[in-house]
Amino acid sequence: MVVLPILGQLADKYGRKPLLILTLSITIVPFVLLAINESKASVYAYYVLRTISYIISQGSIFYIFVAYVADVVKEDTRAALFSWIAGSFLSHMYWGMSLHVFCLKISFLRYVVFCPLYMHLFLVETVQSTPRHRQHAPWLHKALKIVQE
Repeated sequence: MVVLPILGQLADKYGRKPLLILTLSITIVPFVLLAINESKASVYAYYVLRTISYIISQGSIFYIFVAYVADVVKEDTRAALFSWIAGSFLSHMYWGMSLHVFCLKISFLRYVVFCPLYMHLFLVETVQSTPRHRQHAPWLHKALKIVQE
């Protein structure tokens, strides 16, 4: 919950697409580590990295996605689409747990590799960057001149 406002500000500043790709890619790292090496130290590192990745990305993916959809969809169809999104996420939780027995590593690795690649290739950035104006603090400029003299 602490990270959500920070990621929201970053999504407003740098765009929804980079934050979606970043948060989804962060969830990949612990599983890749465990797939490479299954030693005791790797398992402990997996749990540490998984905890960090869950703090950063687990809840924020949904909210950044909803913000992306809000940018793309017209206002009159937005409420209906949000209900479809919520329903699909809930059904994903049910069917994901139910089908986990049948599709262990292979489907998960395809999902983990395919989703960030798909987002990178096909999502369009919705937030337009605005040029930043430098704001100078006059008192800081004067203090800097005094120090330089």
